[in-house]
Amino acid sequence: MPSLKENVQQLLGAAKNVQKKQDKAAYLSLPLLASAKLGDRALYDECQREMNALLEDNQLWQTGDDLAIKAWILGRALLAALNIGDNEFIIKAHQKSNLLSLLQRKEIAKNAFSVCGWALLAHVDNSAQYIALDKDSIKAAINIAEELTKKLASAKTEADRAEALSNTLWSWVMIFQVAAKNKDIEFSKLCVERMKEITGQPTIAQALEAGLPKPEDCPAWVIAIAVVSVDELLSGLPQEGQKVALPHLEADLFELQNKLTNTLERAKASGNLADTTLAKLTVSYNFAKNKPQGWPEYQTAICHFNQAKVHINAEQYNKIKKQAQTLEKEINSIWPYPNKSRKQEKRNALTELLMESIANYDSYDSLANVVDKIEKTHEAVRLGNLSHRTSELLDELRGSTAPQLN
Repeated sequence: MPSLKENVQQLLGAAKNVQKKQDKAAYLSLPLLASAKLGDRALYDECQREMNALLEDNQLWQTGDDLAIKAWILGRALLAALNIGDNEFIIKAHQKSNLLSLLQRKEIAKNAFSVCGWALLAHVDNSAQYIALDKDSIKAAINIAEELTKKLASAKTEADRAEALSNTLWSWVMIFQVAAKNKDIEFSKLCVERMKEITGQPTIAQALEAGLPKPEDCPAWVIAIAVVSVDELLSGLPQEGQKVALPHLEADLFELQNKLTNTLERAKASGNLADTTLAKLTVSYNFAKNKPQGWPEYQTAICHFNQAKVHINAEQYNKIKKQAQTLEKEINSIWPYPNKSRKQEKRNALTELLMESIANYDSYDSLANVVDKIEKTHEAVRLGNLSHRTSELLDELRGSTAPQLN
């Protein structure tokens, strides 16, 4: 079975072969976002170079519809930059202000793409400062999403309604993602109500499953986004606030996690590589970056996600994270540590090891198999004359047995 990195490389190869340039930029945004969540800077840089050349060609983006698509793609690029810590792209290249200017153009189409552009613009801001720009961006996205919701009733054919429903559901999920990140109860509740209302379903999970039945709708990915969003709401809202405004969050999370397992299996069966890869990376990125304080909660969430198969336990997780963080500090230190490029390779290897063992569980029989794959992918991971910290950790992980879960 291929690793997540090999999946991303395959997505990049497919995107490079797309002939229409606007479509090519959209397809490139998938491996760009996936490589960022994977933490692979070389792959990320390659995707970004390809995509930026297309985004900067203004001749490709003339109509209102084209401008909305460009805003959506640029929003994804900003989210990818946020995920991998590419502050140069966000700040120095002024891409955030570029996206705002683009969305404010009078001729831009008011559709699902521009909704995503507004939502992604708000998402890039630091959640610790939920500033007026974020609120304005979310309100702009909501206004367009409400219009899309009203237009559902006027769809002339079943095919038209199915496409409109898919676009509208994705719009509400993207807004929900930002509202949940910022613990905005009012907007989160609105998004949940709209998703259930337009599908006639009683829960978020059932709404997404009913409204996004086709493989090209990327149902696993959208459910993964919903899983992360509900998880973030649960981890940050006061208990009383949850009970009054969103009383069924815990039940929603449990159902969404189970739906994710099912939709991932269907995505794999249909051969939708983008859907399976981005769904896995969306959930694993969230848990790897924002692990709850107690391992049981983390373990439970992963078990729902991966059918109770997990290749690492709490102690192993912490050892991998600690060594990766140590290498990161040495790489970024002003002290002249030797072989910083080699340290970067080792840090990348450990990050990939963590993601593979959590997200890509179904490609391996054991943690030893994951270590084997990482060593083949990152040849420098065991190099070092004086320090053998990473090698010793890999040896320890290779000799371990799979944790048993109650």
